[in-house]
Amino acid sequence: DLQAEVDSYQNAFDNINHTGSQVTRAMVAPDSHKLQARLEEMNKRWLHLMEKSMEIRGRLESNTDQWARLVKTLQTLLTWVSERQVELHQQQPIGGDLASVQRQAVENQRLQQQLELKRPLIEQSLDAGKFYLREEGEDLRYDSSGESTDDSYPDGTSEKDARLLIRKIGSQVRLLNQRWAELNQNSMKWQMKLDEVVERMMMFHDSMDCLHDRLVAAEREIKDWPNVADIIIGELQTEIDRTKSFQLRYPLQGEVDDVTDQANRLQEADVILSHHNVHRLEDFTQRWNSLHKMLQDRLQHLQDALNAYGPNSQHFLTESVDSPWERAVAGNKVPYYINHATETTQWDHPQLTALMEALMELNKIRFAAYRTGMKLRMLQKKLCLDMVSLQMVVDAFDSHGLRGRNDKLIDVGEMIECLSTIFEAAAKFHPQIVNVPLSVDLTLNWILDVYDSVRSGKVRALSFKVGLVLLCQAQLEDKYRYIFRLIADTNKFADQRKLGLLLYDCMQIPRQLGEIASFGGSNIEPSVRSCFEKANGRPEIEASHFLEWLKLEPQSLVWLPVLHRLAAAETAKHPSQVYRCLKCFNFDVCQNCFFSGRIAKSHKLTHPMQEYCTTTTSGEDMRDFSKVFKNKFKSKRHFKKHPRRGYLPVDSHLEGDSLESPNPSPQHSISQDMHSRLEMMSSRIAEVEQRQGAVSDIEDEHHLIAQYCSSLNGDPSSHALKSPMQIMMAVDAEQRQELETMIHDLEDENRTLQAEYDRLRQVAEQRSESSPRMLGGDEETNNSSRDEEMLAEAKLLRHHKGRLEARMRVLEDHNQQLEAQLGRLKQLLDQQPQVDHSYLSYDSSSRTTPVTTPSSSQSSLPTGPVRYRLAPQMESTPHTNGHSGFSDDLDLSGFVTEINSPPHYSAIKARGASNIGDLFHSAGEVGQAVGSLVTVMTDEDAMTPNSIDGTAIKHTERL
Repeated sequence: DLQAEVDSYQNAFDNINHTGSQVTRAMVAPDSHKLQARLEEMNKRWLHLMEKSMEIRGRLESNTDQWARLVKTLQTLLTWVSERQVELHQQQPIGGDLASVQRQAVENQRLQQQLELKRPLIEQSLDAGKFYLREEGEDLRYDSSGESTDDSYPDGTSEKDARLLIRKIGSQVRLLNQRWAELNQNSMKWQMKLDEVVERMMMFHDSMDCLHDRLVAAEREIKDWPNVADIIIGELQTEIDRTKSFQLRYPLQGEVDDVTDQANRLQEADVILSHHNVHRLEDFTQRWNSLHKMLQDRLQHLQDALNAYGPNSQHFLTESVDSPWERAVAGNKVPYYINHATETTQWDHPQLTALMEALMELNKIRFAAYRTGMKLRMLQKKLCLDMVSLQMVVDAFDSHGLRGRNDKLIDVGEMIECLSTIFEAAAKFHPQIVNVPLSVDLTLNWILDVYDSVRSGKVRALSFKVGLVLLCQAQLEDKYRYIFRLIADTNKFADQRKLGLLLYDCMQIPRQLGEIASFGGSNIEPSVRSCFEKANGRPEIEASHFLEWLKLEPQSLVWLPVLHRLAAAETAKHPSQVYRCLKCFNFDVCQNCFFSGRIAKSHKLTHPMQEYCTTTTSGEDMRDFSKVFKNKFKSKRHFKKHPRRGYLPVDSHLEGDSLESPNPSPQHSISQDMHSRLEMMSSRIAEVEQRQGAVSDIEDEHHLIAQYCSSLNGDPSSHALKSPMQIMMAVDAEQRQELETMIHDLEDENRTLQAEYDRLRQVAEQRSESSPRMLGGDEETNNSSRDEEMLAEAKLLRHHKGRLEARMRVLEDHNQQLEAQLGRLKQLLDQQPQVDHSYLSYDSSSRTTPVTTPSSSQSSLPTGPVRYRLAPQMESTPHTNGHSGFSDDLDLSGFVTEINSPPHYSAIKARGASNIGDLFHSAGEVGQAVGSLVTVMTDEDAMTPNSIDGTAIKHTERL
C-alpha cells in the first residue's frame, strides 16, 4: 500500500522538479538560489522515501517463510492443548471408590508430566509470536483484544499475504496463551481435589473395614449366647450383666454413625460413591440395626424374666389365688385379678373382697370403736399380721434401706421385697399358719387400698411403715414409741406438721373401713391441737407428751387401744364379766349384747359401764360394788351435768388454719375438697344412727332447736354486720342455702305425708262401712287382710318418720355449727380474754351411748361424737364394706348438688344477720310440724302389737 501510494505521486514529483528547473533559470540570482535549494531538499526527501519503501518491501519478503512456519507451529500446539483439555475433562467426575480415585490421580499426574514436556516449546512459540507482533506494531492490539481475531482496519481495505500472516499469528498466540493457562490451572485444581478425596476415601475404606471386623466379632460372640428360655432363674442377672457389658464393649452405634458421616462428607465433595461402597454401607447399617434390636429384645426378655421369676419378682405371688382367678400385673407393677369365669377384672384380691363382705356382719355392733376394732382384728388375723412382731417389721425396714426415707415414695416392688422378708421371718415361727405368698399379696392389696386407692403404684414410706406397725403384734406403748420415732428429728422432737402427717396416715386405716366419721373425720387438726396442749405452748412435743396424750385415748385413735383390748379378751376364759354396769346391782352384759346395744330391766345405755378383758378378782368386784352403791344415790341430773367419757373428746368447732394433709398417692388431690364436704354432709346424717334408740328424746331435741333459735333471734343489735361478720357470712352462705333447701324439702314432704295419711284413713273408713254386710268367715279374712295392710302402711309411715327425724337432726347440727361460728365472731368483736365455750362443745350426753370405764388394760369409750360418717345406719340397712347404704327413699342428690355448686356472692352480700333469725324461726316451725306428725304416727303405732317395749331383753347374763 505504501509503495502504491509512492508510485501515485511519482508524476507529480517529476512535474514539480521540471517546472522548478525552468523557473530557476528565469529568476534573478538571490531568488533562484533559494528555489534551487528547496528543489534539492525535495529531491533528497523523495529519494529517502523511495529507499525506505524498498527496504520495507525486502524485509517483508524475507520474513514470510518464518511467519508461515510459526503459524503452523502455533496451530499444532493449539490442537495438542485442546486434546489435553478433552482428556482432562474425560477424567471427571471423581470415582466412587478408592481404586478409581487413585487411578484418576495417576492419569492426572501423567498429564502434568506431558504438560511439563511441552512447556518449553509452547513458551518459545509464544515468545516468538509476541516478538513478531511487537515488530509489526501489534502489541497494543495483542494486549487489548484478547481472543478476538477481527482486524482493526476499516471494511473494504485490501490485505496482503504478510499482513494476513501477522494477524493470524496474533490470534493464534492469544488463543494458545489462554488455553495453555486454563489447561495448567484446571490440571492443578483437579490434582488438589484428587489428593483430598484420596485421603478421605482411604479413611472411609479403613473405617468400613474396621466396622466390618467389629460386626463379625460381635455376631460371632452373640451366636454363642443361650436362648432366654434355656437360662435358669439363678443366672438371669448374670446374663443381664453380660448383655450390658457386651453393649459397652461394642459401641457400634458410634462407628456406624462415623462411617455414615464420612459418606455424607464425600457426597458433599461431589463424590458419587460406587455401588459396591453403597451396598457395603447399607449392609453395615442393616446388620447393626438387626444386632441392636436383638440386644434390646434380649435385654428386655431377660429383664421381664427376672421381674417375673427372679428373687424380686411377683411370680411367687401367683399362688395366692385359685382357679378361676388369675393374678396379673399392670405396667406400674400394681397387681390386679382376673376372673375367667365371669371375664371380669378387679383391683382387690378375691379373699380380701370376701373378707370385706364378712365384715358386714360386724355392722350390727352398735358402738363404732368396738365395731372398728373387731373389723381390724379380723383383718389383722386374715393378713397374719398378728403373727408378725414389731422387731421383725423394724428389721425388715432396716435391711431394705427404708430407715430415714419416710418422705420418699416406694413402688410395689420395694413393698413386696419388704413384705416377703417380714412374712418369711414370721413363717419360721409359725410355718403352719403363715402362708407367705398369700399374706404378702393380701397385705400389699390392703396397703394399696388404704394409701393408694387410685393404684398409682407408689406409696410414701411413712404410710407403709405406719400401716404395718399399727397392725403388727406388739405392746401398745411400743407401737406408740416407734411411730413417734418415725417423725421425730435428731433431737427427738416433732412439730405440728410431722404429727399431722402421722395422724393422717393413722386415720386412713379406719377410713378404708368406712369408719372415719366416728373418730373425728378426716381433719386431723383438732387432734394435733389437742396433743400440743400437753406441750404447754411449745412449738414441738417430745415422746413423753405424745405418750401422755395417747394414754388418754383420744377420739381419733381410740380404735387402736380397743383393738388391743379385743385381742387380749380373746384369750380370757370363763367365768369372767365382760361389761358390768356401775349403776345397776348385779347386772353384767355379754360382749354381743353390749355391742348390739341391747338393754334389760331398768338398765339404760347411758349408764356408766366397766369393761374387763380378763377374769375379775374379788377386789375388782368390791370396787365395782362400791361404785354401784354410790351411783345409786346420784340423780339423773348429776350424770347429765357430769358426763363421763372413757376417751379424750376432740372439739372440732373451734378449728383454726388447716394443717397440711399429705396425699395418699400422687393422684389423690383431684377432688379432695368435694369428698371432704361430702363426708361432712353425710356424717351429719349418719349421727342419726346414734339416736335411733332414744325415741323419747325427740321432744328434747325439738326443745333444743327452739332454744337455739330463740338464742339466735335475740337482740338484733348484737348481730350487727361488721367486717369479721361479713367474712363469716360469706363462709357460711353455702350452709344457709342448704338449710333453706332442707326446710323447703321438709315442708313439702310433710304435706305429702299428711295427704297420704288422710287418704289411707278415708280408705280404711270406707272398708269399715262395707265390711258388716259380709259373712262371718269373710269378715275375719277381710279384717286380717286389713290389719296387714294397716301394719304395712304403719311401717311405711314410721320409715318416713325416721327420714324426717334424720333430716331434723341434720338441721340441728347446722344450727350448732352456726351458733359456734357466731360465738367465735362475738369473741373477735368483743375481744374478750375469756370466752365461755360451753355452748360450743358438743353435748355427747344426749346420745344413747353407754359410758365405759377402762380397766387396767386401758379401755376406752367405744364411740364418741360422730362427726363424719358416710351414711346413716338403720337397723334394716346393712353396711357394705364398712359403709352403710342409703335407703331407696333417702336421696342425697340434692346435698351433692348443693355441695358442688358454690353460693352466689350477690346473694351472700344481700343477706344480713337478720336472715339467720328468720332461718331458724322457719326451722322451729318445721320442728313443730314434724312433732305433730310424729304424735299422729305414734298414736298409729300404738295400734300395732309390736311396740318398742317388746324389744327389751328380759334377762341378765353373767359370763
